[in-house]
Amino acid sequence: MSLTLDNVGFDNLSLIFEYLLYPLSDKKDAFDADEDMFLQSLQNYLSLQRVCRDWRQISSSSININFRCGWPLGKAIECSQVSVLHLLDDPRLQPSINDNYALVTCVMTSKLSTLELLLRDSRIELPERMLEWVLTSRDARVLELFLKDGRMQLHPGALMKCALEGLVEMLKLLLADDRIDVSYNRYTAFLRSIRGGQVEVVRAFLSCSRLDPSALKNSAIGLAAASGHTDIVRMLMEDDRVDPSANNCSAIRRAASSNRTEVFELLLPVTPIDLSEDDNFMLRYASQNGHTSMVQVLLKHPEVDPSARDNFALRFAANKNIRNAIIECKKSRGTLCEADLLIPTLTPN
Repeated sequence: MSLTLDNVGFDNLSLIFEYLLYPLSDKKDAFDADEDMFLQSLQNYLSLQRVCRDWRQISSSSININFRCGWPLGKAIECSQVSVLHLLDDPRLQPSINDNYALVTCVMTSKLSTLELLLRDSRIELPERMLEWVLTSRDARVLELFLKDGRMQLHPGALMKCALEGLVEMLKLLLADDRIDVSYNRYTAFLRSIRGGQVEVVRAFLSCSRLDPSALKNSAIGLAAASGHTDIVRMLMEDDRVDPSANNCSAIRRAASSNRTEVFELLLPVTPIDLSEDDNFMLRYASQNGHTSMVQVLLKHPEVDPSARDNFALRFAANKNIRNAIIECKKSRGTLCEADLLIPTLTPN
């Protein structure tokens, strides 16, 4: 013989449960109680749910499962995964209520197991801003769960946020997803990371087979050279897709005009360029603009003529160190004459 509750038993338990669950009842959604009373009522409910099927049925009918815009689910997320499971089993639950408060809470607190439970629930509706919240969490594990779920809307602008904030692991996950356009806005995210000297971010971009580091006339290596980021220039040089001498040797020219001597010397062996071209323009530019170290590097090369354009580099030397370097070079080459020493420096200092 099995024992079951009759109508009287149900009625009696209902009265008891209504008392225990009163703050969360349908009748008193606006009940003026403090947080402790709400929490005690929720704990009572979860305890009753664990007893038996009849108690689950009676206690469920005694509360508003979506009380105060999903307060029970939000509080359960703070407490335990088991509590969340019990609430998700209730068909009346609206897990996306209150602008997906429950989901956002899991994201921002990195409650991964609970987040997995919510994502498996078909009632969850992901908002358009979900990717923004996920990136704000700065947790690659959270992003991985959403990408695996496949419902979150992706936008290539996320690459920029990851690049600027150095979120390398998140960036790798996004780059591995074919839905993300890595060339968005003319490779802006990639190029900004190069300009900022973010070595690991650039490395992550280069690991993506869908990215073309030679795009825009090999502007990536030119930008790295002009910015003086030697490690990034070296990384790009090691990539078979990049041509350091592209666009009329633009990379080394930009390194020279920006006084990036280390990058200049790194690029020189792989760049077919005549350092004396255009009447020794590189030397004249470096001298006139006060790039002392670049002048010293250029003068080491015998093809560079410090006397070009009627001693332009000497006459327009921006400082004494440059003037002295040119005079010493001419002296060592046996081309210095007394007239050179009498040439006035037209540039002050």
